[in-house]
Amino acid sequence: KPSLDERGVHLVFVDLRWGITGDESASGQTIAACLREVQRCSPYFLCMLGHRYGWAQNADEPHDELLTKTFDLAVNDDPSFAWIDHQRDRSVTELEIEQGVLRRSGGGD
Repeated sequence: KPSLDERGVHLVFVDLRWGITGDESASGQTIAACLREVQRCSPYFLCMLGHRYGWAQNADEPHDELLTKTFDLAVNDDPSFAWIDHQRDRSVTELEIEQGVLRRSGGGD
């Protein structure tokens, strides 16, 4: 980062695993908050993916009501996130990547 500063490049690291409070998560704001943060970083997006797929509804487990609430809130809260309504079988991480790479302007199908 110091060599970037010397070149006049300002770099801000965004880690989507941090910054969501327990209250925000419990009230269903996770997806909307993460996708807004990805939009804020546009047109730049670098994903460093580990071994986890991310928070998703597992077909072998009971229905995750908080995840459903999180999808519902994002879809209803921001028209540019309407596309995720048909992506409920995907993980939040996959949605973040799609937002950052394929939907840079914040919308579209």
